[in-house]
Amino acid sequence: MNVFTQAAGSHAFFSLVGPRFCRLREYEDLGSSQGKFSVVVVEASREVKEVKVFSTEKANERLVKLLKERVEQSARELAREDTEQPVGKEESNLRVVLGTGGKVVEVLMPDESRKVFIHRVTENSTEEHILAKFQQFGEIRLCKKFDEGEKWGFLIFKTVAEAINAAKETGDDEADAGELERRRPLKQNADFKARLKWCRRPSRGFGYASISPAEYATCLLKRCFHVGSDLITIKPARNQENSLYFPSLPRALSEDVIRRSLLHELDYDENTKGIVERVTIVRQTPYETTDAELRDLEMTIKKTFQVHLPSSQVNVTVKMPPSANSVFFIGEATFTDPIDGIQACKRLQTGFCVNDQPVNVVPVISATITVPIRILEAVEAKVKKF
Repeated sequence: MNVFTQAAGSHAFFSLVGPRFCRLREYEDLGSSQGKFSVVVVEASREVKEVKVFSTEKANERLVKLLKERVEQSARELAREDTEQPVGKEESNLRVVLGTGGKVVEVLMPDESRKVFIHRVTENSTEEHILAKFQQFGEIRLCKKFDEGEKWGFLIFKTVAEAINAAKETGDDEADAGELERRRPLKQNADFKARLKWCRRPSRGFGYASISPAEYATCLLKRCFHVGSDLITIKPARNQENSLYFPSLPRALSEDVIRRSLLHELDYDENTKGIVERVTIVRQTPYETTDAELRDLEMTIKKTFQVHLPSSQVNVTVKMPPSANSVFFIGEATFTDPIDGIQACKRLQTGFCVNDQPVNVVPVISATITVPIRILEAVEAKVKKF
């Protein structure tokens, strides 16, 4: 008994055996016909992806050659194949072209395509004619003819640049014209938002800070520091050697600003813990905010923004403070036109006040995309540029 074994990968194996292993009978008939007393049995294993030929005589050359040729042909086809895979959510329309072994061949931005549709066809528009005309523009990876419709079909080129050139050079032809696939650009949110924050309970003009160790407090007593254009003086607090007293604070100053300024004066990073133990600004009496007050605030802010919006609208919401002791108001402005919204925020970065309190306007700009790490490494540079 003679045995010949042909191993193959998944792609080549199914090419060898055919649907439902129908090609095995073809191999048996071919082998048996080569000798008067030859008996050939062909088996295939889906698990190990191999085909075995059992024969009473030495495996004939025609059968062996046929099996090897089909494996080689399958390998050539696989080497030419590539697929486009989406990256992240479908609406992002960002894709990568994966070649042999999952290698990233090219990154396709949302408005890029390798596909060229063929239209204005004639009776001479055969596949051979189409390929002959368009192969001059680059390597064609796929030629697909439609069964019906106005367009003949489409071609997929190896690169985006080749597809663009093919469509550009043939787009005005009277016959067999190329038209680049139009992909929708990256979807943008219709609204643009900005966060708003301003002081609800202003300073009464003085405050305190606890410093550790006490030597640092003594060191700070010899200094003054600036917050914007305001000069803050420092005096010792009564009966506490590690405490400081600020007799003249601006109304809109926050505890966090004082803490960072003191650390800066001591040559420490602003995130250093344990040195400035506590900062207290004596503020106006706590009070409850009413719904009517919130509506008035929203209307005032909306009117201020609307002055800087020539052709779009803004909606403003102000959150109800959690308690009567809350120091700040927090709000949000939503713009129907992102460009107008950004420009309005820029103009109101300074000089925008509500009840004599400056409003901090922070545009909310963010984007999220989920990408496998292997693909991210290949596309990172181009994504940043985009």
